[in-house]
Amino acid sequence: VRYLPHGVDCQAFRPLLADERVAWRRKLYPDWPADAFIVGMVAANKGWPCRKSFPEAFEAFGMFARSHPEARLYVHSWPGTEMGGPPLDQMTNALGITDRVRFPNPPRLLTGGFDDELMNGLYNSLDVLLSPSQGEGFGLPICEAQAAGTSLIVTDHSAMSELVGSGWRVNPAPLQLSLAWGRFAQVDPEAIRFALEECIRRPKSEVWRTAARAFALQYDWPVVMRDYWAPFLA
Repeated sequence: VRYLPHGVDCQAFRPLLADERVAWRRKLYPDWPADAFIVGMVAANKGWPCRKSFPEAFEAFGMFARSHPEARLYVHSWPGTEMGGPPLDQMTNALGITDRVRFPNPPRLLTGGFDDELMNGLYNSLDVLLSPSQGEGFGLPICEAQAAGTSLIVTDHSAMSELVGSGWRVNPAPLQLSLAWGRFAQVDPEAIRFALEECIRRPKSEVWRTAARAFALQYDWPVVMRDYWAPFLA
């Protein structure tokens, strides 16, 4: 088996200075508290059962937010059912977290208005990227967020286990057999909540951001081409 990993543009996705991150937070979430603890999800809302674990992630955030009034959740995904996924907007209402959650502008999301500069600002605005998928082939947002200096909470399963340079791996519940004979992880909301508690309690330090960036650089496209594609093509 030849292993050729995906890559990310680590020039487009990069850490910003502290004052720049504050400016992006004001731009993206003008009505949220300045000291908000912002959890982010960047995931496609397609298919049911939901491979991106939106129900479990929302439930975990709801439990976490009850003891942290400053907590907010930005979900970079389509909230409705038009793409074949569950109604995320109704889900937030059912869990009582609607006033803490924000979705992107729908027309801008559909028309490709979120370019690399905007996505880099978005990743930099987050305190943590929450990506507890049932399974990933690679997980581009996971690597993009780290290239921007943002730590992660992911499921310790499939490609996600290999892609954490700064953050937390959440142990999955029993694995389920998929139609393609692979295995999907059943995600535990309580384990996600525990990781969120660990994240909010960690000391404020640039060490986490530096570690995330350093890890992501091994998946920078020039490195991937040099170390994997060039030998393979030769």
